[in-house]
Amino acid sequence: MIVYTLEAFQNHAEIDQIAVVCIKGWEQVLKAYANQFNITKLKYIISGGENGQASIRNGVFELENIVTKKILY
Repeated sequence: MIVYTLEAFQNHAEIDQIAVVCIKGWEQVLKAYANQFNITKLKYIISGGENGQASIRNGVFELENIVTKKILY
């Protein structure tokens, strides 16, 4: 399912970067899938939290940090 979703974002002309909130410990597996299926737009892998709400929080806060850094530089 994750590869199918990543491929859809990869093939979308208006998407240039992909961020995924991933279960802790699975980051390398996700990177391996991205490499295997040539998902070059995957730029950010964010570690999930203890539950769904914490994972969403981690994702939002990390994206906020990424955007803030880009604006400052």
